[in-house]
Amino acid sequence: MTNPRPTANTTMKVNTLQALVSADAVTFRESVRGRTKFYEYSTPLTNVPLGTLVAPGQPVTPPRINIEASSHFFASEITGVALVTATLLTYLFTAQIAPRIQVTDEGTGATVFDQPVTWTSLVGIGKRPFRLQPPYLMRSKSNIRVDMFNPAGVAVSLQVTFGGTKVFLL
Repeated sequence: MTNPRPTANTTMKVNTLQALVSADAVTFRESVRGRTKFYEYSTPLTNVPLGTLVAPGQPVTPPRINIEASSHFFASEITGVALVTATLLTYLFTAQIAPRIQVTDEGTGATVFDQPVTWTSLVGIGKRPFRLQPPYLMRSKSNIRVDMFNPAGVAVSLQVTFGGTKVFLL
């Protein structure tokens, strides 16, 4: 029996796995050398009107995070804030009306999730952030786009913060 030819999807998964293994080795080596530090990247507080999709080609521009050229970033946690008329509403959304977000690495075109994820199932708060397992690698000089959709009954302002380890390049 002949070995089946690998598909493009299989090749991409293997390359991604190799990048994560390599990234873990780099993180360990550089943390021993003292060349890592905990860091946070945040989107600006973005107004998302009722029923609006904040994505490319839409009237409201999606927020972007620019990763510095001097380091890679391993996002290990996500926190966020949702404001409605200056009232914190992180816990008041139900699954049906919770805002949805999708995170896209514009350099590779890869999305972090297979579909937009509800705010309440993804975003943690201060002492209890949502943990990404395994950490998501954001390479130096990449742009991370956060697409948002608001099916809630009122306009909201959203801010997403990624916490993790910054590994400085040599």
